[in-house]
Amino acid sequence: MVCALLAGCKMQTRRLATSPLRRVKAGDRLYVREHWRVSSAQNAVAPRDLPKESSVEFIADGLGYLEGKHRQGMHIPRWASRLPLIVGNVKIEPLVGINDANAIDEGIGVAQDAPSYRRYFVSLGGETFISAHPAECYARLWSSLHNTDGQCWSDNPGVVALIFRVEHGNIDTLYPNLRNARA
Repeated sequence: MVCALLAGCKMQTRRLATSPLRRVKAGDRLYVREHWRVSSAQNAVAPRDLPKESSVEFIADGLGYLEGKHRQGMHIPRWASRLPLIVGNVKIEPLVGINDANAIDEGIGVAQDAPSYRRYFVSLGGETFISAHPAECYARLWSSLHNTDGQCWSDNPGVVALIFRVEHGNIDTLYPNLRNARA
């Protein structure tokens, strides 16, 4: 979904209503934690100890110029973030209440090979699911991420839906006096 954020196609996200994101309010600023790497010379350095001058490569960019180990997004230091989200609205709602327009705002893609009618897609671990209905693609995406009892699509859990605007740049550079941004 980082690629959808970069392309300007993702403007919403849904998380379980038990998520810490349920406390987010309109106007809050968040930053995206995405998969990344630094140079192989810094493989042994803990993320919190990396100098701010370190070169960072984001996996979503697919560049491959740094040969360091792949690091999970949850370990990215705040100084390395590049995608702040400015929250515009927060809603608590049932998961299966998502409509096609919201699914598209969640980053569901529009297939380019359908000249006479629209088809939508979502890529899931190397496979692509295609449907005439964006909400059906979103259901497939949710199901690929949530398979625990009470969290499944068929369980229709409550979710917090965040509607946001994406900015490009480091959150501390764009908002130098902001200290309470959440990851």
